[in-house]
Amino acid sequence: MPETAATREPPARRRLTYAGYLKIDDGNRYELFEGELALTPSPGLLHRCLVGNIAALLRAHVEKNDLGIVLFAPFDVVPAEDVVLQPDVFFLSRERFSLLTGDCLKGTPDLVVEVLSPSPGRRDRLQKSQLYLRYGRRNSGWWTPLWKRERSFAPAKRAGCWAGIYGPEDSLASPLLPDFTPKVADFFHVPSGDAPAGLSPADCAFFATARRLGIKTVFTFDRHFAEQGFTCLPEASW
Repeated sequence: MPETAATREPPARRRLTYAGYLKIDDGNRYELFEGELALTPSPGLLHRCLVGNIAALLRAHVEKNDLGIVLFAPFDVVPAEDVVLQPDVFFLSRERFSLLTGDCLKGTPDLVVEVLSPSPGRRDRLQKSQLYLRYGRRNSGWWTPLWKRERSFAPAKRAGCWAGIYGPEDSLASPLLPDFTPKVADFFHVPSGDAPAGLSPADCAFFATARRLGIKTVFTFDRHFAEQGFTCLPEASW
């Protein structure tokens, strides 16, 4: 039977790899889901404040106990050549630092924090949690704060399975960091008043939480920390 336009199979869609992903330079932020490019919209005010608070509290615990490093988006997590994820916050234990490069994390973190927000443009977190589980080298966990559930806080042990839901007055419990038990309400603290010029709401939330915890030294390449009176490592001249 001769081939016609009706019988001809469409050409296979080219799957993008991390090398191709790095060549994209259009000012937008993306993730890569098994070769499929996904636009990641900018998060809103409450989302940014929540991420800043979580990062500050988690970083304080990790640095105090010399457990590893806490980083947050935008930073590429690359568990496979056709998968690039940008978790809101993540923890990598010290013994796995070899996975870090100057540009990305080649593997999966020990702990991933993804913040659910009501914005309809946010990428489906279930798909991301399945990817973390599929490519995870360890028992990676993720916490997903839910804005629409009375400030509830739910850490999941595996994709699609809630390990527990916590209210504002509860203390978080995680088998990955058994000594890290902050109050859930601390994650939802939003500073009042106008933000200083040049600072985002997430920056202000992080600074406020860090000061409440007595943190004076931070690992960062952001000059705003030095301007706010923090001692920065490594030392830099801005």
